[in-house]
Amino acid sequence: MSKYVFDDFYADYDSWYQTPMGAFVDRVETDCALGLLEPAAGQSVLDAGCGTGNFSLKLAEMGCRVTAVDVAEKMMDQARQKAVRAGADIRFLREDMAELPFGDGSFDRVLTMAAFEFLPDPARAVRELLRVLRPGGVLVIGTIEKGGPWAGLYESDAMAGTAYERASFLTGESIAAMAPEAFEAMERCLFVAPGAPEGDFTPEGEAAAKAAGARGGFVCLRFRKK
Repeated sequence: MSKYVFDDFYADYDSWYQTPMGAFVDRVETDCALGLLEPAAGQSVLDAGCGTGNFSLKLAEMGCRVTAVDVAEKMMDQARQKAVRAGADIRFLREDMAELPFGDGSFDRVLTMAAFEFLPDPARAVRELLRVLRPGGVLVIGTIEKGGPWAGLYESDAMAGTAYERASFLTGESIAAMAPEAFEAMERCLFVAPGAPEGDFTPEGEAAAKAAGARGGFVCLRFRKK
């Protein structure tokens, strides 16, 4: 398994979520993604590209039976430690989401958040994530969207020397076209731009930015296995 970008960038990954902006972004993206995923207690759920386990823990708290995979071992070490502290029973495996060790139809739900930006072959990953879904199961992909204000930030010189220097962004439409037979819905969120005043990073600020015609910075797509 080749070296991955987050083998180098991992130590401070979670600290951003403790800031007002980071907490707001997490809330907005969570509401968008889980609203499309519709997870339920007892379901088997794969968190693909789990990182430090942010969504793995949320799904476990909802009563889902969670398997989490990533190629960045140091990030998964943090995720395992967080799961132990939370008393969450999550299976963590170091695996590539484009080449999974699970049989066809292994999961009721599959979620991948903020990982497609770093994949060498996103279309292959879409096919593999759909393969491990049971018929009727749901896959949700969440990603920073190309052309939006947040992608603009991550593509700027301000991100030099960070993991995002190696990111490649996609539009929601381009991801939907990777599996048109399974694509069902697309929702955008994170309408507050990264340069907005701190006081705008609220649900009211998000609603106002959307109503004013701002472009969403994050997109979530739902696919359903036929």
